Amino acid sequence: MRLSARKKQRNPRVKFNVHKLRDQAVKQEFKISLSNRFEALQTEEETIENTWTTLIKAVVGTCEEVLGRTVPNKKAMDKRRHLE
Repeated sequence: MRLSARKKQRNPRVKFNVHKLRDQAVKQEFKISLSNRFEALQTEEETIENTWTTLIKAVVGTCEEVLGRTVPNKKAMDKRRHLE
């Protein structure tokens, strides 16, 4: 009997570096970018589902563009495991 290796599932949730919002310049840039995307959304008339997906894409796109993703800190996790 042969056993197959299980693939690790990736977390579909994306974490953004929200600590950058403490900087006032980055915070202002984020607000301006997000408001510009929302202005473009107001001109279109669609169904609620399409509006919702467009809204989510606008927020996620702005977060990726301005804030960027967080980098996981695996070293801290390894240290905790060794201490236990």
